[in-house]
Amino acid sequence: MNADDLFEYTKRMEDKIKKEQEEEREKRKEEIKNRPKMKGEIDPPENIEEEELNVRWTKVAPAMDWRKRLVLLVGSQETGKTHWLNHLFNDIAEQFDYGVVYCSSPDSAEDYDWIDGSNIWSEWNDFPEETTFIDPITSKRKKITLMKPGFYSTMMTILEKQGKTVKENGKENTPNIFMIIDDPMGRINFRTEPIFQVIAGQLRKFNITMLIVAQYLFYFAPWLRNNPHRIAFFQNTEDDLYKAKGMVMGWPTKKEWAEFITTMTRKFGGVLYDRATRTYWCFRAPPEKPKFRLKFYQRYGRLVKEKL
Repeated sequence: MNADDLFEYTKRMEDKIKKEQEEEREKRKEEIKNRPKMKGEIDPPENIEEEELNVRWTKVAPAMDWRKRLVLLVGSQETGKTHWLNHLFNDIAEQFDYGVVYCSSPDSAEDYDWIDGSNIWSEWNDFPEETTFIDPITSKRKKITLMKPGFYSTMMTILEKQGKTVKENGKENTPNIFMIIDDPMGRINFRTEPIFQVIAGQLRKFNITMLIVAQYLFYFAPWLRNNPHRIAFFQNTEDDLYKAKGMVMGWPTKKEWAEFITTMTRKFGGVLYDRATRTYWCFRAPPEKPKFRLKFYQRYGRLVKEKL
């Protein structure tokens, strides 16, 4: 084969590949156009053209199973992460039997007034707490300092109990538990805490869902940021969005990816990426905070959602 023949052959192959790619794009467009709507899906806003990628629209989140999932919420301060999380649990609370929350600041606990205060921690490590008791001999009130378990100890206890229950009763008869970690920066080092390596790879074995709220994706250790089932993106810096590009599918360039997220997250909007289906769910939660409360009834062994 001489040089001219090689050139013609290469050109034919390039044209063939381009034609196949174009046919695939047209096929994809047709699939998106004719796909059935999921429960919770809404029509796209006006003046928004359908993307070739799997982009869909919802108010908070579509009807999906949130049990045994690792979910990351990433965005700058005051971009609506916790607000969206409140709306999410207003919709999905019935999927769980129990739950605990960690907030690095006691003031942040006010955002989680829908769960009992005894299920909220603001200390990561065990901490001393002063209490009083009646001396049975002198009948006088005395003070004593006890070590109270922090959130780390609580997580370890839950993992131990869940593992035991799964072994004895099977996963089908083991409670589904959620854990929320909100604003861990400066308090938790995900790279040195071995419990997160276990959680990242074995959530499903313990019937646990973990949701972590942070400002930067690369604050997480690799075993966390490379293993989430879903990521909720909120308004963030261009640099962090560029770094996150490698974790999602379908975007040809970092610039297009960053422009898409920046556009969709304006005015407290967000984008939920589901890795299993490679679907981008664009959402904007209602501005009003949902009014509900979760109560754990030991008698029934599950959470019950009460509307306020």
